Amino acid sequence: MKAEQSSMGGATLWPKIKLGLAGLLALLMIVLVLQNTEVVETKLLFMTVEMPRAALLLVSLLIGVVIGMILAVRVFGKAKVKGEPPKG
Repeated sequence: MKAEQSSMGGATLWPKIKLGLAGLLALLMIVLVLQNTEVVETKLLFMTVEMPRAALLLVSLLIGVVIGMILAVRVFGKAKVKGEPPKG
């Protein structure tokens, strides 16, 4: 009986936790943008780009997320195909 109650409670609580975390991250992102509106100059190889610091941070974040997703698919995707646990 206890196992059923704890699994039922956890099943309904987890979406609320995820929604709360998403809201918190959205709020932090708004604060980040509002506090970093000044324009900065960024040099990349032969180019110089001027953009708000928040845009630069967002671009850096997106590049990191894409790299992380690619690596996760390469590492964990191979383990799923073979039916083996991931290395590490």
